[in-house]
Amino acid sequence: MAQSIVLIRAEEKSVALCGEGRWNLTVLQATLLALHQAGASVIAPMMKDAMPISSECGGLAGLVQLAEVSKHVGSVVYPDSVPPVLAQAARRTGVLGLALEEDGVARGFTFNSSSLDSLRLPFGIVVASLATTNVPSPVAGSFLHVPIAMPQKGENLFPSHRFSDIWKLVQAGNREGLVRLVQGKAIVLYSDSFMSQSLPAPIEFSVPIALLHVKLANAYLTNAWASPVPLVIAFVMTVSLSWIFFVAMFRERILSRHGFFIDLVIVLFASSAFFLGFQWNWVWPLFSMGLAVGMTLIGVAVWGFVQSRATVQQRIVQAKQQFMQLEQELVGRSEEHTSELQSH
Repeated sequence: MAQSIVLIRAEEKSVALCGEGRWNLTVLQATLLALHQAGASVIAPMMKDAMPISSECGGLAGLVQLAEVSKHVGSVVYPDSVPPVLAQAARRTGVLGLALEEDGVARGFTFNSSSLDSLRLPFGIVVASLATTNVPSPVAGSFLHVPIAMPQKGENLFPSHRFSDIWKLVQAGNREGLVRLVQGKAIVLYSDSFMSQSLPAPIEFSVPIALLHVKLANAYLTNAWASPVPLVIAFVMTVSLSWIFFVAMFRERILSRHGFFIDLVIVLFASSAFFLGFQWNWVWPLFSMGLAVGMTLIGVAVWGFVQSRATVQQRIVQAKQQFMQLEQELVGRSEEHTSELQSH
């Protein structure tokens, strides 16, 4: 994990929040200034404040003042959903929404390096790109893959602090304490209410949008770009896995001519889908991220086939031995019976 990302979580009853989980703009102004003075490289408040803003949260005047502070700080990143006055004052803005799959379910997110020049980058990519200048440029066509399957308490994977603790340092003017926590770091501020907003996902997962963007930023900062699988490797792997699939599924079945062609069509269809999955980056992100698991599964399948074949051969040998032994016993009994008849 990238140690250059620090999370600051505003608790539900924190002084940072007001109204229905909105940011208190006055408190946020003071926090941005303090974090900037403590040496934070990037400050990224996750907020969706839409107009109108109540006087309890700072009102229109508070919004204008926050914009001025953001412009002064010069390293603030906002989601593109904030009011225009904040978007214009920010260093850059990022997109929070992520594309779902055709069935409306989010199982993961793949970001291609070819999109780095786009004006509408994901929030996490914008934060990471401003946080560092020493990450090597990705190879053309490479990609970052962030799976949906992640721990529910995924924020524990990164250095994390409660806003109330940070606010105490701000109020006390304890700059040295803040410097130890945030100097040179990319600071992501979020609230419990924001974290509770989840992407549509399989029943077993409910992943906050904030965590997905933080993990995307982490992948960028740790140079976790994966290159597209070469055509030759894709072809070899497709043929190998298809053969294993064919043998594993049908090795114990006596195929009629009709059944053989049906099975062949099934295998060819699966192989084509698998090959296209490699070329369109459907399969390789998952395979490359879990290469050890994938190779283990393939090894288990091959070992199972070898063991099964050895077992079958051993049983055939045992059956032949039993047959020969039975034949010898029958011959012996026949000879005994013939001797008895001759003696009579």
